[in-house]
Amino acid sequence: MQNSKIIQIVAIAAACVFFSYFAADTARAVYLRPTVMATDYTRFTAPGQKIEIKWVVKNGAMLTTQFVRWGTSPGCLVKAVARKGNIPKVSFKAPAKGPIYFRIFAQNSRMLYYSPVYAISIIPQAPVNRKNISTIAKPVIKIVPAPCKTYVTISIKSKTPGAMIRCAVNGKAPATRQNNRPFSYSLKGSKNITVRAVAFWGGLKPSSVATGSFTRPAAAAIAKR
Repeated sequence: MQNSKIIQIVAIAAACVFFSYFAADTARAVYLRPTVMATDYTRFTAPGQKIEIKWVVKNGAMLTTQFVRWGTSPGCLVKAVARKGNIPKVSFKAPAKGPIYFRIFAQNSRMLYYSPVYAISIIPQAPVNRKNISTIAKPVIKIVPAPCKTYVTISIKSKTPGAMIRCAVNGKAPATRQNNRPFSYSLKGSKNITVRAVAFWGGLKPSSVATGSFTRPAAAAIAKR
């Protein structure tokens, strides 16, 4: 009787050890599964402009092929661009109309891994005689508070026709926006707003940096109005 209990205890201990190794191997396999993600690409561009996409493959070993598929529908990525060289990036010209969608693929001898689908907007630009442009005009920033004082409307305009704007609000990640197209920014949790922006067009050097700021009035000052 005592021997049978010992055998049972040994069997249970062996099973625990086996399952612990199995669980560790499973977790390790999940953790080491390659993850494909874009690291740098423009969110807005114009027809005919160069689009460059960079990415990273985390935990990717022994990869044989890396490429990007893109198209004008998220469910129909019909055009493929293969990576050239050792740097994980591709480039191609933007089509006449958009938006376009793309997905990054990485393959080894056994599996094909891929990223989420990303989108790039195609914004038509006004026709510009590039020979007459040597510099991009510095943008002008206007910040107008809403009547309720809970948000502001920000407009950024460059006098260069067809230029696009890249701006950052309160140090957040820069965003690309259309020239002179207003957008709203919430004042929740913010008393001061600082906007930094540059204008760019084609392959020319971007404009100098423009800065605009706004300070929300104190509640007592608002109540007196």
